[in-house]
Order: sequence, then structure tokens, then C-alpha cells
Amino acid sequence: MRRPACKVLHLYANHKWTGPADLALLVARATLGRDDPSGGRVEPSFALAGFVHGGMDHAIRARCLELGLPFREGLSLRRHFRVGSTLRDARRLARWIDAGAVDVLHAHQSGDHLVAALALSQARRRVPLVRSVWEVDAPRPWPRALYSFAKTDAVTVPLPGSDAAFARLGIAPRRVFLLPPPLDAAFFAAAADRNVERASLRAELSLDPSALLVGITARIQRRRRWATLWQAWQRVVSREPAAHLVVLGRPDAGVFEELCRDPLGRLGIERHVHFLGYRRGERYRQALLALDLFTMLVPGSDATARALREAMALGIPVVCGDSGRLRAVVGASSVVPLDPARLSAALVDLLVDRQRRATLGLRARATARARWMPEVAGAAALTVYGQVRAQAGAAS
Repeated sequence: MRRPACKVLHLYANHKWTGPADLALLVARATLGRDDPSGGRVEPSFALAGFVHGGMDHAIRARCLELGLPFREGLSLRRHFRVGSTLRDARRLARWIDAGAVDVLHAHQSGDHLVAALALSQARRRVPLVRSVWEVDAPRPWPRALYSFAKTDAVTVPLPGSDAAFARLGIAPRRVFLLPPPLDAAFFAAAADRNVERASLRAELSLDPSALLVGITARIQRRRRWATLWQAWQRVVSREPAAHLVVLGRPDAGVFEELCRDPLGRLGIERHVHFLGYRRGERYRQALLALDLFTMLVPGSDATARALREAMALGIPVVCGDSGRLRAVVGASSVVPLDPARLSAALVDLLVDRQRRATLGLRARATARARWMPEVAGAAALTVYGQVRAQAGAAS
């Protein structure tokens, strides 16, 4: 006999396309219409933030519509703590819980986590609360965090090895689950033949069709080690004049001349570095598909190194800095110390060896398919929902 449907409400305290927004949405979408291990059909929906900054679009609503993901309105869900709106949200959410509209709460940020915890303290009906922490480190044990985690049945993390860090928040390791960060299915559906994209980007940059392109996706800001990359790239160009670097990302205000234009001019390599700015969607995928190699020096604000994982999903071989977080994503064979000589040597070795690039690209794609397809994240989330519901049933 089939169990009743499991209504999972995802909470995300922001209307902007920022932080782990796409991760939360893709996890929700990947569970739509699937059964948890107990046999209950999962019906996810996404609570849209009602607070929108003046003159801005609701990017989360647009993405829900694009994914065909059901959503629910009625909560403010402000990113920054506001006593009034937080308490109003908690009261309304508690009413939804008591009305049977929610069977599992899944919070993705600290603000909506607090709303969920407050709602559970008011609701007469008890439902499980899952919190996804998409950062590498556990939140600090401030009073609001301690309160929220005290009401939490399970925590999910994107990378292995961080379960013990939640003990200071009262979460035992057995209640911490790995939820692999999903990628948009479009990155797995891209054509294996990349000749059209290769030719198009080289023509856009007025480069010879045989030019070798290395790409990096990163915000242009001081902490991203641009000086190290420029020094390494000068060495690359001296050994492989056909090499060109493509930078995908926008600069912080007032830093482009200091971090990019002036140092590239001093090194004499400005003609071998091209800035494409910020691209999204199909234009971004097309740019990645044109690359021969992808690099990332240091992790950015996204703990899951999404840009690196997207390149791997498209079959682009990668070379990145020896950060523990990046090593966890790509494996030890693709990381090098952040030294211009070592980095340039690794890049040149791959640029001159087409067969090895092809082999590593196939390996990267296989890794991405095994770890970051939406179905993988969906299965992990369903397992968590099944466990917390079973535990809740045993406790009642």
C-alpha cells in the first residue's frame, strides 16, 4: 500500500540569484514526483521570498518557472534578520504546518532556517526539519544558530569530511548527510562535438582557428590571486605562443586597471588575455565548450566550486590550485601548488599534448556524471527525507 505523499517545502531567504540558489532549486526539482525509501511520493515546492528590492526582478521565481518547480507565496523570507518579518513568517509557516500543507521543511540559508525553527516551536503538528549547509565550514555557534539547529533533524553538506564540525551545534555525526551539489542537466546534455563553439569563440576574439584557449571563471577581485596567474601566463606564452587565456567574470568596482590592465601591460601579454565579462545560460556554456583547458586558482564564495564542476561536466580537462576544497572536487592529479613556475608547467604540458587533454576531459566528464547529475542529488535528498520521517514516526 502506497504511503501518502510527502510534501517538502524548501525555504530560501532571498529573491536574488546568489549564494546556493541554483543548488537549492535543482535539489528540489530532482525530487519532484519521485518516491522516498519509505514509498511516499515526494511533492516538493519552493517558498518564494516575498521581499524584493525595488526595481529588481525575482530571479528565483523565474528559475522555478523555467524548471517547472511548484512554488508557494506568502512569506517575506528576508535575507537579513528583521524581527517583525521573521516572526510574521514563523506564525504563517506554523499555520501551514498545522493545516497539513507541509510534511518536511528543508531550509537552505540561516535566515529561513531560523524562520523554520520558530515555526516548529509554535506549530501543534511536528514535522522534520532538514538544513542544507552549502558552505565548507559549519556555522558559528551564535545564539540564533544554536536555537535553529536545536530544532533540526538532519543536516546535509556538499563535501565529505565535515560531519564532526557540527558537534558544537548539537548535531551528532550520524545526523549529517552528504548531499552532492547538483549541476544543471544542460551541462550533461551538451554535444560531444565542440567544433562549432570552438570556431565561434575564436572568430569573436579575432584569433586563428588553431589558437589554444584556457579559461577561468572568477570574479575579478583582489583575493583571487590574479598576479600569480599573470606571472604563470607569461611563462606559458613564452613556451606556447598559440595559447590565449579567456576570463569569464566581471570586475569589482575600480579594480580592473590595478589587477588586470596595468600588470598585463607591464608583462607584455595583454594580447594573450581576453575578458568576456559575465555570461549566463547558453552563452556561458558555449564559451566553456570552446575551451581546450580550464583552470581555477582558489575557491570563490561558492564552496562547491560550481564553475570548475561545470567545466568538468562538459568534458574540459582542468588544472587548479592546491586548495583542500578544490582537491576534494577534482582529485589530487589535477591540482598544483600556486607557484607561477609549477602552474605554467602544468598548463603547458597539457596544451602541447592533445591526446592527454582528451583523456583527462573524458575522465572529468565521467566524474561529473557520477557525482553531480541532478538524479544523484535527488536520490541523496530522498534518502534524508525517508530517514527523518521514519525517525519522526518512531518518536511519535
